[in-house]
Amino acid sequence: MLKSLLLILLGIIGVVLLKMFVVEPMTWHWRVRRESIATLTAAKTTNGVQNAVGRLGVFIPIRDGSWIAIRYRDTHAFTVASLAVAHDSGGGWYESDHHFCGAFASYRQDRRRMDEIRSELVKLGEVETNVITSARPDIFLTLDAIASADSLEDARAQLLKLGFEPLK
Repeated sequence: MLKSLLLILLGIIGVVLLKMFVVEPMTWHWRVRRESIATLTAAKTTNGVQNAVGRLGVFIPIRDGSWIAIRYRDTHAFTVASLAVAHDSGGGWYESDHHFCGAFASYRQDRRRMDEIRSELVKLGEVETNVITSARPDIFLTLDAIASADSLEDARAQLLKLGFEPLK
């Protein structure tokens, strides 16, 4: 009886370890990709898309009225895994497994601060309000290039520079 209980307990522990160290890491990208695509697809309005990027993603409006939304997820549990899924207003889908960590959320905050500074400078009568510091990370500069692109095609080219590839 004790042997049977011990074998059952070992079996349960084995299944849990198999799930944690084999199944979860092997299926993580697939599950996150599917969830990200479903979340971005379900958003039917621009505000909905802005919310669909989540707390680690970023919504980037482009000068011509188009946009690129990047939903980013990562995990640091047992292994580091990352996936960014980008969707644009032209129907394009892209992905990257680069580990951006908190870069998109930081960019959102940085951009908000820069916009506030520009607004204050305008109130003070400053004509030149191009506030960029040389200490900003390269990824921020590339995201700025997406935002200041003249067309969606130009923005997509910048997205590719970040390591994104068309979603297959």
